Amino acid sequence: MNKAKITTFIFYTIFFTLLVGCKQSSTDWAFHFVVWNEDIYEIDKSVIVDVEKEIGTVKKYVENEGYYKGVFSNFVPKGTKLYKIKDINVNEAIAVELDGYYIEARNQGKYGE
Repeated sequence: MNKAKITTFIFYTIFFTLLVGCKQSSTDWAFHFVVWNEDIYEIDKSVIVDVEKEIGTVKKYVENEGYYKGVFSNFVPKGTKLYKIKDINVNEAIAVELDGYYIEARNQGKYGE
């Protein structure tokens, strides 16, 4: 092999090694949340005392960033119950049941916008 072919071979070997080695397989979400009624609610972990009726259930737990539909969360597991907080409009905040407690999740607007 001549010097040009060896140099080209080394270049492409290093290039593809770096390309494959630097690929990010997954990314982290910016904050813990639950999506309900097409709105994203940031879970702030404040304990809520008074809840009213159940308004939904988390249908899917997601780990990787992406676009998903329905009721899902990157923090609480599938099956987690969601509740209306007494005297608070659901457009402002909801309660998420976690380990026997109700924690607040504040509305951050429409999911995906």
